[in-house]
Amino acid sequence: MKEQGTRNIGRRIGIILLALTLSICISPVSVHAAGYDGEEAARAARYNAELRRDGWLDMRSYGGYDCTNFVSHCLRAGGLVQHLPGGGAPKKKAYTTTDYWYLAKKGTADAWSTSWSVVSDLREYMNGFGFSDSNGKASVTAYLFQKNASGDKHFRQVISTLKLGDIVQYDDNGNRHSVIITREGTNERAVKYSAHNTDRMNAPIENVWSVAKDRCTVPGMPGFYRIYVISMRQ
Repeated sequence: MKEQGTRNIGRRIGIILLALTLSICISPVSVHAAGYDGEEAARAARYNAELRRDGWLDMRSYGGYDCTNFVSHCLRAGGLVQHLPGGGAPKKKAYTTTDYWYLAKKGTADAWSTSWSVVSDLREYMNGFGFSDSNGKASVTAYLFQKNASGDKHFRQVISTLKLGDIVQYDDNGNRHSVIITREGTNERAVKYSAHNTDRMNAPIENVWSVAKDRCTVPGMPGFYRIYVISMRQ
């Protein structure tokens, strides 16, 4: 019994050490995203966050959620070129794909890819096909934070690196959201984001952090939560 207990303790210590390593950064990629203007994307986000002055499509008119659609509109305003299949957009309204990224018209009807409107699909598209019309790509990094003071410190280190036009997501246990950075800073109150569903303009990023920390539990690691960062520029 004592030997088995020693083994269990050693196993737990190994898991904790692994988790502490993962809390810094998972799957980092650092590739310059050519042709993207983060300041223009942030300006468009602030301009349309509450009043939709540019007439952007709102997915809530179709009974859906609008956070990722809003972010996609901002990405396009910042210079990301739409990526349609050969022959143009399929006839179906929402085309399930992470190989393309677009919002288009089929006659008078709207047609879009799920990579345009779905949290995880946008992330997968940006990780594999972002900026497919240039030599640059966005970089997608998954950060795993402990739900304690150490995790809070790591989070603050990460958010101080966020640039205008970068995208932040959480996506665990059915809780998912996409926001765009619209003001840079050095702490969770100074860094601001804009977003839909609940329309927000220049809200502190600590709002996103708090929801992820409270509601998102990583499978097999209940003391941790994950945030994704889509870095659009080095």
